[in-house]
Amino acid sequence: METRRYYHTALYIGMTMMALTTLLFSACSKSDEPQPEPPQQIEVKVLHVAGQSDNYGTLTGGGVYPQGAKVTITAEPQGNYAFYRWTKNDDDEGGTLFSMAQSYTFVANEPVTLYAVFQGDGVNFPRFVGSVDELKAINDDLTKKYKLVAGLDLAGQEVMIGKDGSDFFSGEFDGNNERIQGLTINSQTGESSIGLFRTVDKTGVVKNVWLWHPNVFGANNVGAVVGNNKGRIEACQVSGGSIKGNNNVGGVAGYCGDDQNNYPPITGGEIINSRSSATVDGMNHVGGIAGYFRSGLISGCQNSGAVSASQGDSKASQVNAGGIAGMLWNMYSTIKASYNKGEVTADNYVGGIVGDMRGDVSGCYNIGKVTATEGTYVGAIAGQMYLDRHLYDSYYTYVEGLKGIGYKYGNGQHLDESRPFGDGTGGTGWPVWNERWTNTDWKDLGGWSPTNPRYPTLLWQGTASAGDENEE
Repeated sequence: METRRYYHTALYIGMTMMALTTLLFSACSKSDEPQPEPPQQIEVKVLHVAGQSDNYGTLTGGGVYPQGAKVTITAEPQGNYAFYRWTKNDDDEGGTLFSMAQSYTFVANEPVTLYAVFQGDGVNFPRFVGSVDELKAINDDLTKKYKLVAGLDLAGQEVMIGKDGSDFFSGEFDGNNERIQGLTINSQTGESSIGLFRTVDKTGVVKNVWLWHPNVFGANNVGAVVGNNKGRIEACQVSGGSIKGNNNVGGVAGYCGDDQNNYPPITGGEIINSRSSATVDGMNHVGGIAGYFRSGLISGCQNSGAVSASQGDSKASQVNAGGIAGMLWNMYSTIKASYNKGEVTADNYVGGIVGDMRGDVSGCYNIGKVTATEGTYVGAIAGQMYLDRHLYDSYYTYVEGLKGIGYKYGNGQHLDESRPFGDGTGGTGWPVWNERWTNTDWKDLGGWSPTNPRYPTLLWQGTASAGDENEE
């Protein structure tokens, strides 16, 4: 009995050991097999674009998701705002487009940061323009505020804001210093008021527009930025290109000021802190910045493009061309704190700043070549100056025989404070800080040197608002 009991006990222990061995072997075998990895976790960030917050709209959909999961992001606008677009990994209104859908579903395959962009209603806050079609759509409502949020290429498309010259833009357009290239307007039908904006009304504002090598052709009132400006043009630039027309042709604006039949003018147009390096060519009233300036103010402007005006074989008695404006029409028109360095050529009535000066000029200078091909009314500042007008503290490059004013019309008073740059050898003057040359207009007045003078620079030069870096 004792032997049998020992036998059964041993048998039980042996079988138990075999079972344990089998279990251990099985566990070890399974641990050696490759196991499926858990899904990678993908982070989706949903943020407001810079300068915006929950006051613009609420966002949902951000979080951490298993790779391959479907994610739905939603932007719900608040108040007077509207959803515009989602951008990807780019904290900017005009950043890389992710989706135009307010609510959008996608598969999360990689970490991503998405920015919601809201736009205004065009009344209190601007609508955004990020495509050529959206630029054209401004014609659907010329009274609203707009902001360009991406550079545009208009090649192959003729785009003008305003369906005709009497269709006035009375809103506000901020070009945001985004480059617009490829603007080509070739009006062969004798149309007038030709430019990116055809006519800007007295309440209209066009600012921070940068046109890169535009080619614009029309009949009358032709300018790259605005054909007929009754409002305000500010901090706009035209880099290269060609502007051509018959009468009232300018690098920035063709005609500027109140209507011809209003005298005295009820309102005036303004061109502020703007510049052009386009070639400008016409028959009469041709200027680097504005062609015909009837009323208002040009201030802080600079031209470096060539300006020419000619009547061809039918030589007219008067052809006005100037580095800044072809014609200052009356006492309600003024040019101040501006300069020209482009060459100006015309049959007659040609000046480095203005061809025919019937308004006032203050604190300006010209270093461009000035040539009259037919007549004798040619001046380094103005070709002709009307009686009782004022030319304050303005300068020009000394050329033997060339005066600041070519001809002074009438028997009234002519205040002429023009003088050539220099220290007494040929030229006799240089600007100093005073009421005509202020640090609210000028950044630096430079200094005289017979071989390498440093000419004055405007306050905006070298800053983003006018963009020296945008020079062609």
